[in-house]
Amino acid sequence: MRLSVVPLIAALAVFCALPAKGREPESPKRCVDVVIVARIVRQTPTEIPEIPGQIIMRWPWVVDLEVEEVVAGSEKRARIQVTMSMHSEFTSRIRHGLFLLRRSEHGRYAVVDWDSHVVTDRSGEFVMPVAEQPRDYDLAPEGWLPANYESWLRPIRYRSGQAWWLNMNYEGEDRPPNGEDAWRTVTKGVVVAKRGFKTSDVPTLLEAAHLSPCEADATAP
Repeated sequence: MRLSVVPLIAALAVFCALPAKGREPESPKRCVDVVIVARIVRQTPTEIPEIPGQIIMRWPWVVDLEVEEVVAGSEKRARIQVTMSMHSEFTSRIRHGLFLLRRSEHGRYAVVDWDSHVVTDRSGEFVMPVAEQPRDYDLAPEGWLPANYESWLRPIRYRSGQAWWLNMNYEGEDRPPNGEDAWRTVTKGVVVAKRGFKTSDVPTLLEAAHLSPCEADATAP
């Protein structure tokens, strides 16, 4: 849902800002070993490659993550390193992210896809607010949401200030008028998503989107 999110879906202007999703376009296969909710601890760029006649917009970064929740797969470490193709640091406003990971060498992971639109609901569970209809690129096979994603949308309650991306571009007269539709409510210019995904539902969403475990792909005949 790119603001709209990995529908789950973004505002790539603070990531240059920030794609809610950051998928690895050079990844040869769409499979996932582990899915986590994590906090970004550190971001370290690798050396920018030199390719004659080309301007490099994205290159590999090493990102340290503090694991908050293992949504799918197995990962016992509290802190891991992943590689991502990026062109700038993450905005500091990102509190948590959902990371779809594929195992690589030296105990690291490559990021297959990710979504920064993760907050905690009133009960403390991680949820992903969806304030507008996901775009085509959020849906499988390009994204990780299945075509029938609405089957998993449910009413959610969270503190509006956590979902900073829903209001980051609204200033003065640009604020939306008060009102509501099927996706969101607007009160005094503050946008709140009416529905969203629970991260605990992500494994079944991935199954519906035909994103299989990488180990299963490796053993398939």
